[in-house]
Amino acid sequence: MKQLAFLLLILSLLVSIACKESDNDGISLLPANGKGEINEVILYRGNTAMTDGDLGGRVGVDNLCLISANKPGEKKEFIGFISIDGASDTIGSLPMNNDFPGHVPIKSKTGKIVANNWDDLMDGTISDTLANLDVLDSSSDRWWSGGRNGGDAFNTCVGFTDPTSNNGIYGVADQTGVQWVENTAIGCVNTYFYLCLAY
Repeated sequence: MKQLAFLLLILSLLVSIACKESDNDGISLLPANGKGEINEVILYRGNTAMTDGDLGGRVGVDNLCLISANKPGEKKEFIGFISIDGASDTIGSLPMNNDFPGHVPIKSKTGKIVANNWDDLMDGTISDTLANLDVLDSSSDRWWSGGRNGGDAFNTCVGFTDPTSNNGIYGVADQTGVQWVENTAIGCVNTYFYLCLAY
């Protein structure tokens, strides 16, 4: 009986220690917002130098976003804001494929709101140009999207693996309508930026 009481005492002490919100050094063990919830998604320019349509597919572009010197340092996940194929890997399907919420605002690194939520981002227009929102540096900047406004894949440089293909869709930094993500198809030998999401 004494052994059982002793084991229960030890167990309750261990539970008490595990439930504390901070360790002995005062470092919080809770997520930054205290709830572990993602409260924003950041849209940012991944590359400094422009690149042709060979980004290495989904794995390649996600890795480029991860190692980008331009990524927001306080985030943990980094993925390419790009459509790879029409079956399952499109800009529109990014929240579902990567398990981040669609109801949070999408912002630039400087905190400007690009869209109030994912549906707002995919509805055909954005509130201001990507240049004015600090996502891209210049109003003349172009970026590989591989998709239609609304998030579907369309002309993707063969999944962004083939720089010799002549079917890559790009978006432009000086538009708020359809062209912000779906301007026109062009040869994949051309060099543009790519965009990334961080959350």
